[in-house]
Amino acid sequence: MARPDGQAAVLVACNLLSRMSPSVAIGFDDVAIHPALPWAGRMLHDVVLAQMRGADIYGSFCARPLKPDDFGFHLGRTGGVLNVHGSGWNAWFGAGPSPLADGEAVNCIGGCFAVILAASQLFIHGFDSKYNGFVANALNWRMGIAGASPLLGANLNPGSIWTLGVGSVGTAALYFLTLATRNYSTVLIDMDKVKLHNISRSPIFIHDDLGRLKVKVTEAFLREAGVANVLTDNKPLDESLLWLNRQSGAADIVVAAANERQARYHIESRFPPIQFYATTGANWQTTLFRHVPGEKSCSLCQFPKDQVYGRT
Repeated sequence: MARPDGQAAVLVACNLLSRMSPSVAIGFDDVAIHPALPWAGRMLHDVVLAQMRGADIYGSFCARPLKPDDFGFHLGRTGGVLNVHGSGWNAWFGAGPSPLADGEAVNCIGGCFAVILAASQLFIHGFDSKYNGFVANALNWRMGIAGASPLLGANLNPGSIWTLGVGSVGTAALYFLTLATRNYSTVLIDMDKVKLHNISRSPIFIHDDLGRLKVKVTEAFLREAGVANVLTDNKPLDESLLWLNRQSGAADIVVAAANERQARYHIESRFPPIQFYATTGANWQTTLFRHVPGEKSCSLCQFPKDQVYGRT
């Protein structure tokens, strides 16, 4: 709990489990949030309880000691029914002790990824599963082998990140990026307002956000977390002046998380930068690829309907 990667795993676990279950208790001693994380200096109990209660206003969320009939979702190398441990880019969960050595404390990605993997298994199998040990690497997506990975420096600066579509995928990308660094600028483009179903799918949206513009809710979250430079446009991509008038090189990275109104065509036809594309499917699927112009297939190659639009 003294390390930023451990505290980040707590933030993710509480956020995610409160959107899966109406009854979650936190059973660890309170501590001030580490300076390397958002909300630095505030007490961890206060932050996670506020986020959980915001996500489910009818839920039962509290801080108390573990009871005999509780299911223990344990963050650490060993000590619980389901142990969840991250180290650098590596993630592990299982019933026994973690085989991972402690990695660099500033890299929270492995711990956050371990929480997500473990929570998904808990959601599928319930409390009675044996939870055999499972290792994965969040950088190379290899399962079963913990790999060595490059260091994630404390002064990480990914530049100007444009998020096109601020729904469940777009807000998840920004949430986890912000746990790693606030040293970036961002542009948010989305025309929609927050609806009830968005609350269980996004780590950012809460009940009080219903009916508000997604870009404004996300901007407020990022600014509170410590991201200073945020621009927004609540227009569809093909009508956004921020997008239509941008110059080549204005965006270092585009997070393409929009599917409507032929958004992929409008991305690929206007100075396409390095692009991370992600979307979800109906049956637990996710699609993710990284596109470097001129080297790999673009999103129009992957989605024939948008390819047809590009020829009309």
